[in-house]
Amino acid sequence: MYEKREIILNNLDEIYSLSVSLSEKFPKPEQVILAIYELLINAVEHGNLEIGFADKSQLLRLGLWETEVKRRLAMPEYANRTTTIETHREEDKITIIISDQGKGFEWNEYINKEIDYRELHGRGLLIVFSSGFNDIIFNEIGNQVTCVFYKT
Repeated sequence: MYEKREIILNNLDEIYSLSVSLSEKFPKPEQVILAIYELLINAVEHGNLEIGFADKSQLLRLGLWETEVKRRLAMPEYANRTTTIETHREEDKITIIISDQGKGFEWNEYINKEIDYRELHGRGLLIVFSSGFNDIIFNEIGNQVTCVFYKT
């Protein structure tokens, strides 16, 4: 079974309920829900809204992160950007593909990156890499991720 949704996430509150419904497509939703949530947050925040790591660090330190997200969501250059979610259910596996309309990022720098626990953020991809997904594949520019969960 194949399903594709193109959505405009107008606020971050929508991401939690969407993560819950997407995780329920998997045999063990509790293994993948947090990873799906982090990938959707990243697609909106870093992808579609183009908030970089350093910018987010400063916004968090100043207590302005949520204000900046809301501001950018209302800006014409970002307001209509979409996040596309595709799910494929096959006999032996389930695949979810999440794409954003951002410029991408150097995903390979994060595969074995050490976590700086002094930072207020930066653990999302670690959560994704340690989730229940068997394969996690980014496209070349880093604005699409494919996660595969094998049923066997």
